[in-house]
Amino acid sequence: MRLLRLATPVLLLLFPVFGSYASNSKGDDVDAILTNVQKATRGITTVHAGIYQEKRFGGIGGSEKYNGDLLFKHTSPSMDRLRVRYYTGSEVTNDLSVIGDDVVFYQPRIKQAIVTKRSKQANKKPEYGFIASPYVSVPQLKAQYNITYLRDESLASGKAAVLDLTPKDLGGSQVKKVVIWVDRNVWLPMQYQVTEKNADVTTYSINNMTTPKIADKEFKIDLPKGTKIINQ
Repeated sequence: MRLLRLATPVLLLLFPVFGSYASNSKGDDVDAILTNVQKATRGITTVHAGIYQEKRFGGIGGSEKYNGDLLFKHTSPSMDRLRVRYYTGSEVTNDLSVIGDDVVFYQPRIKQAIVTKRSKQANKKPEYGFIASPYVSVPQLKAQYNITYLRDESLASGKAAVLDLTPKDLGGSQVKKVVIWVDRNVWLPMQYQVTEKNADVTTYSINNMTTPKIADKEFKIDLPKGTKIINQ
């Protein structure tokens, strides 16, 4: 259940296009950085990548770590497809499917599936609204967040601009802040970190990215007979 609650932000990692993109950004120019990412977004079609997620519990201590893979396919803003599978060894332990607005989160070990809507989850968590509709403009994004440039960092993929996004409506938000690392060579967010008010911190990173052809059927979870369905 905790995994689903912050699974949707994985989508943010997927939208910028791969390959070189001419940059107009210099230093801490937030508007230029965001505009480059937004422009690159329009060219995305498919993604296959590895994903690593770590959640550190600020209140009780300890952490949870997940390794898996993801598939993404862009047909139109209203019909994007996403599949994220987490593994223990070769066993799939959590399986997330997003087809358009429809979300299914399946846990094979307990034969249970949570069924919901991406837009519904965004309405419950307004700070994630740009994920439910990731093709928002820079002015729309800035209307929801206070966005600042923190620094540049060297990542394995190259130089990255680090941006801090703080929800303007902190009173109604579960999130204290969001930090993203944007690769300055390809304008791809390579890492995404969410800090909640309870001090829990979840970090997502992607690796080994390719852009193969992906059939639509790869995004559908075939729930076995007897699966318990929970509608949220």
